[in-house]
Amino acid sequence: MQQFIISRVVRICGKHWWQWGSRSCQIHRHLVMQHGHRIQSVVSLAMQRLKDMGQQFSVTLDEWTSTRNRRYINVNVHANGGKFWSLGMVRVQGSMPVEKCVELLETKLEEFGLS
Repeated sequence: MQQFIISRVVRICGKHWWQWGSRSCQIHRHLVMQHGHRIQSVVSLAMQRLKDMGQQFSVTLDEWTSTRNRRYINVNVHANGGKFWSLGMVRVQGSMPVEKCVELLETKLEEFGLS
């Protein structure tokens, strides 16, 4: 929870939320998470509509290592016409053989109703 409070973006947004009368970091976290879920729903719905129309998608993965030496994989989904969505990052712990990569990818795609 402490890491959440330190985030510069959350502190900037917090300036506006504080005017609404809430000074609790749990409420700030809840508002950010709620907004994230709304965005995920919109993205899922958009991709589902394209999927129902017979659209096919391609997937790209980007690996990133933080300054704290933590590894992440970002999953991007691409559609025709240059449309693409970032489905977010997945934390990678330890080595990542192909089987583990496929498992992480399938889990992330299932969150958005894709397989």
